[in-house]
Amino acid sequence: MFETHQEAERPIPPGLGDPGVRAWSYAVCRLFVPWLHVLRSVTYQAGEDDDETYTLHETLFLTEVEQLLQLQQNPQAKIVAVDLMSPGPLNGTNRWKLEPLAEIWEGLVPQTHGQRAFIYVLADGKRYVDAALDTPESELLNKRQLLRSESVASANSK
Repeated sequence: MFETHQEAERPIPPGLGDPGVRAWSYAVCRLFVPWLHVLRSVTYQAGEDDDETYTLHETLFLTEVEQLLQLQQNPQAKIVAVDLMSPGPLNGTNRWKLEPLAEIWEGLVPQTHGQRAFIYVLADGKRYVDAALDTPESELLNKRQLLRSESVASANSK
């Protein structure tokens, strides 16, 4: 989860931002949890009676897999790339790493009354398991694929 601080808020000039949108020069992440770095393109129509469209590219920082799954439901938006930002304890190093993501799987941790775990499969084949009690992937129950990155899939098929 990201935190924002009042001193980091920056004004958005009139006409350049949607109503209710606020901007910050930085955000804080206090927890060592993975998050998703998502690049998407969104196509807008210039006007109601106009056939002209334009496309904007956005980068989103998401802390929940469900947020990414919801983004896929927008027919005007196309997810271009998804990267996993993983903390050192998850990726086996002493630092954060940003790596291209190929798939996300979900499973249940045994004997935890439905505690969910996520398996992040990177473009290079490495797998990171984010599970309570450091449960290994082989012990997770009811595994199912939630996401397969088309950008990675098409790059790997070339």
